Amino acid sequence: VTIFMHYAVKNPFEPKHRTPSSGSQIPNTRSMTESVDANAHRILGWLKPSSDGNSDSVDSTGTAAVASPIAAAAYSSDPDENDFEEIHRRARTTGEGFEDFRRAAQILLSSDQGRIQFVPIDEMETIREPLLIVRGYFRLIRVALEPAPMPADGAPLPVSEDDLLRMALSLLKQLGTSLKLSVQTALDAVARNQAEASYGVDPLRRNKTILYYLKNSLRYIHPQISKHVKLLGPTYRSLCDISEAFISILKFEKCNLENVASNFESIFEWKALKSLSLEMDELKLVWKMTGVHLRSAVMRLLKFLDDGLTNLQAALVSCSASRDGCNSVPISSPDGQSKIIIFLLARITSLICTERRFRVCTMRSSNNEDVLEEDEKQLIKEAILRLIQIRGFSAAAGAVLEGGYDHESHTPLFKMTAGLGFLTVKYLGKLLELSDLENSDHCIVTYVGIDCLINLSSHDLHRGISTIKRQENERAESLMFADPVPLGKLFMETHVLKILFPPSPSYHDFMTTKRPRSAAILKLCESILFADIPACHQYLIKSGISTSKCNPQNWATTLLSDCIMFIEHATHVLYIPKQPSSGQRYLTTELMKKSTKLQHKLLISWLAETSSKNTDLVNNCSRNHPLTNEIILETIHRRIISSLVSNAQFAKQDSLSLAALSSQLLFHCHTATRLRRNISTLLIRVLLRFRKFGVDDRQFNYEVSLQDQNSLVHRILQELSESTLWKPQLHDSSKESGSKRKLRLKPKSPSCGYSMDDILAIIPLLEALSQHAHTYATYDVNGELSQQMKCYWEEVLTNNGKDSFAKDDNFLKMMILTYLSTGALNTSSTIASYLLPLARDNVSASLSSSKFLDSVLTHIERHLNNAIAPCTRRAMVKKHACTHFLRNLAMLKGGEWSEAQVRRAANILVKVCDVALLSTTSDNIQLIHSIVRSASNLGCIMRSEFSQETLQSLIDSINKVLGKSKWFYVAPTVSSLEYFLRALPHNHRGLMPTTMPTAARLLFTSRMKGQLYDITCKEKPDGQGNEYLF
Repeated sequence: VTIFMHYAVKNPFEPKHRTPSSGSQIPNTRSMTESVDANAHRILGWLKPSSDGNSDSVDSTGTAAVASPIAAAAYSSDPDENDFEEIHRRARTTGEGFEDFRRAAQILLSSDQGRIQFVPIDEMETIREPLLIVRGYFRLIRVALEPAPMPADGAPLPVSEDDLLRMALSLLKQLGTSLKLSVQTALDAVARNQAEASYGVDPLRRNKTILYYLKNSLRYIHPQISKHVKLLGPTYRSLCDISEAFISILKFEKCNLENVASNFESIFEWKALKSLSLEMDELKLVWKMTGVHLRSAVMRLLKFLDDGLTNLQAALVSCSASRDGCNSVPISSPDGQSKIIIFLLARITSLICTERRFRVCTMRSSNNEDVLEEDEKQLIKEAILRLIQIRGFSAAAGAVLEGGYDHESHTPLFKMTAGLGFLTVKYLGKLLELSDLENSDHCIVTYVGIDCLINLSSHDLHRGISTIKRQENERAESLMFADPVPLGKLFMETHVLKILFPPSPSYHDFMTTKRPRSAAILKLCESILFADIPACHQYLIKSGISTSKCNPQNWATTLLSDCIMFIEHATHVLYIPKQPSSGQRYLTTELMKKSTKLQHKLLISWLAETSSKNTDLVNNCSRNHPLTNEIILETIHRRIISSLVSNAQFAKQDSLSLAALSSQLLFHCHTATRLRRNISTLLIRVLLRFRKFGVDDRQFNYEVSLQDQNSLVHRILQELSESTLWKPQLHDSSKESGSKRKLRLKPKSPSCGYSMDDILAIIPLLEALSQHAHTYATYDVNGELSQQMKCYWEEVLTNNGKDSFAKDDNFLKMMILTYLSTGALNTSSTIASYLLPLARDNVSASLSSSKFLDSVLTHIERHLNNAIAPCTRRAMVKKHACTHFLRNLAMLKGGEWSEAQVRRAANILVKVCDVALLSTTSDNIQLIHSIVRSASNLGCIMRSEFSQETLQSLIDSINKVLGKSKWFYVAPTVSSLEYFLRALPHNHRGLMPTTMPTAARLLFTSRMKGQLYDITCKEKPDGQGNEYLF
């Protein structure tokens, strides 16, 4: 209402800018009439020679306001260049000229004439024109900084360069302080919404003065910074503060003009508001030119920063190489370099944020979400790139210090560099507006900023830092100093997720906190997983090798743990629809279920090694990087466990639904083998986590209740019992015979669609399931699984000749029951407790230990007789099952093995080993390792009264493998051999070393002594650096 009444009184159709009379331009001051100050005023540009050359006149340039400032010349002209060269020469080479220059500086520094004021037009008669004062400052600063010509007579200069530099610094500080105070006063008046104070000041004079200041600061002062670093602070500190206040004034004036236009548009047509239209055009022109100056300032500072980073990189690489005895050239004054880098980062960030504020205001008024233009996006990319480079240097310096760097002369440099990491995160948060995401404008800016961070091209990532030649065996830290961008980008993206998703949020916070669009978060997570982690794997892996201190929580493991934690937090908000209104803070149940379902599909698509846009979870043709795949597994693992222990409304359902989807795909006949293997690994980790809950580490600190454990295991077993892996499918047999009479459904073998690789991928999960299910008696999901288990063990224990599970149609069912039984052996204390949930009471009641072992060995021998000779994958799976069952059977407590039973078990292993050693396929090599582990476990059942012939039968199965010359046979076998010897009674331990092959014995004795032995050359190495030693 105040603005409306103000314009109603002052007639909005009358142009606001008035040209005062020429008499009002001459300030009424005594100093201008005194001859002693005439030359000083002429240096300042306040007087200029008249046209006849006899007298001086007051310079009126810039005091008369033009009718319309749309002409660019009104803002960029500098009419005093003609006489500046003569003034500059006289002031730098003659004593009289320098005295006039000194007096001019005193006028600006010690009197009110150097004070800049923006006042209403009718008060301009009492003060000097602001533009003239600013121009005077720049003339004196240029005289002090620009190099002087040598005097013609060779006389010495009247003043030293150091004195002139001190005068320039004083003038520069005074100019910035005075102009900043006047601009801040105008801003305060506008912010208080005082229309008279705001529009009483002629905005044309103010705008011309500030634009002149911005242009000449970059034109005349910035080129001198490379020679005089002391100019950096006063120049850009004032420039940033003045620009920020000036942009705020422009924003307020734009809002005021829009309010006036909206109030009068209902009364008058827009064409009638000609004055407002002109003012709006002038405001846009001022903003455009201000943006040009600010972007130019940012680019100049970035170039200045690049020079400093290049020098810093060379010093870091040199100092890092010096730990190996190389010469180094450390950087001078690390603290000073650190202050300069911090100052440059702060000013670059401030200028970019200031430059974009008016753009955001324009976007909001026009309802346009394309908040930044391409040149402004490129500016943000350039700034982010420098932050990434510094963060990479900081990470590498931290790794050097963590590794025990002990060169005292170089330690301050590494400490200074490591301390820059926190500041880069701080300035990135400001650059992306991460501090106040409740503001919708900030959310849009954050979305654009994250997009700029992710979409740094390969050209951008390898630009700006000098290329340093890498050596073949270079340390990880030296590699990071030479190419800091990949690791720095990973750190920065992880910190963005950390700001968006705090380390310990509640499940409710995930649903209610306002954040950028989920598309931006998804792109950020996928960039970390599929681009940045593969690019950094050499640093992450080598850092653990090169670190002298074996610290499991070094910087690499901490970084990967943070990635897992924050990506898992981020997955909870993906695909959540935008809140329709500020009042609706909670999602409905249907929307929540829909979003959760999409999140689960996305997580599985990551695990399936396909793009997130590809919804086909089966026909994947690409492979994840191994480290990426590990991070994805741990992320889903963490989500299942953390949701399971949460008390939130949707949390437990989220965990069970994700486990159910994973189980469905695991047991589905059309799931790809790699996906099946990944899901099996995931669920195994979840189940094993139940047995180790309560461990205080960085990943988990949860206690999973027994009820939650049983719920999850029950859900997985339910999916198994309902899957095609267990139940036969029904298919239309009439299509096979061509009959059209009646639809006949025949059971289809459940093995159709499952390869042996699929079965081998599922087997480890079945063992882990049985460990939990047998302990808590949760086999009975719907009665069928428990019933089949009892039938299976009735045939094993009674040996009645029936073998219903040996049929081809029941092969998968037999493998499932066998491995469920195998896993249960690990959790049983006695044979009775083992058979209690598996066999019928009438079978296990009177069963002795000896009869149980004989029955099981007979069962294994019967199945092996059919699987020894064939080389099919099905026979291979049977061999794996039998050796695995035998290995776990030896660990069962309460079983008293007789000497005959040990010989039977040894003969089984020798027979399988003879067949497996015939070829070197991957399946056979895995089978051989399984045989060796089984033989090693049988060492614990040997008793001192057993004969050496019985022991020799076990040793033969191991020596057959040790006799091979290939390292992939011998090295893993020796690892199991140590366990075998420690488990034997003392009177039997001397037999094994005497019968071992020579190479295996040398390797074994070297390991026992803590020494290295090269099995490929069959000799002890001279050094300790060969990576191919076992």
